[in-house]
Amino acid sequence: MSLESWKAEYHVDLPKRATVLEMLLAAEWKYVGGRAANLKRHGLVPSHGTVREKVVKGIPGYHFGFHCALCDHYSPHCERCPLYQSRQEDCDAPDAKSPWGAWELDADPEPMLALIWAAIRTERKRLARRAAK
Repeated sequence: MSLESWKAEYHVDLPKRATVLEMLLAAEWKYVGGRAANLKRHGLVPSHGTVREKVVKGIPGYHFGFHCALCDHYSPHCERCPLYQSRQEDCDAPDAKSPWGAWELDADPEPMLALIWAAIRTERKRLARRAAK
């Protein structure tokens, strides 16, 4: 297993005109892939907000940046992002207790997943209200 096998399982390539829900689900799956057991199964380790192959004979393996589809779409206008709207603050606000800080500093994807799940629930409710009109 390798970085390429992890990307094949957990990285979702979205179309340019992806919906908010599609972006949230892609982000969710990527952070599920950031759980320790999933990284280990692919021979990867977390490294300051990225994932990388383990160091072999002193040579660091390839790494993969760990921002999400929402960052790709909304940055630098984070206030429009559903994660920002759920939290009323950037997910990477400059404190160690931010969801992104938990991932970057502690390799803990669960706070980001909780934030993503809250945004998914909100988006599904919004879509249901829109469909009911």
